[in-house]
Amino acid sequence: MNKKMLARMTRRLIRLWPAPIGLTRGCDRWIIDSVSQDSLRLMNIHTGHIFELGYDHIKEWRSGLLSDGFLCLRSRVWAEGNRGSLALIY
Repeated sequence: MNKKMLARMTRRLIRLWPAPIGLTRGCDRWIIDSVSQDSLRLMNIHTGHIFELGYDHIKEWRSGLLSDGFLCLRSRVWAEGNRGSLALIY
């Protein structure tokens, strides 16, 4: 994943693939809140959930014709109540 490209995407609305588990349908839009040397911070705009992901969790970026684009992950996001976790899937 190109870190410079991610830095330019700060504050952009995105969707995650695979889709997070535990979120109500329609709560699937995220913002790339910040990008650092080692990780990026995602925030769900509907629920306020925040996840910090290392770059090794990111597989690729896919632009979307009818959406904001997809950040394809090697892990899956679980958001339950005010807590969340990541599980490696690839």
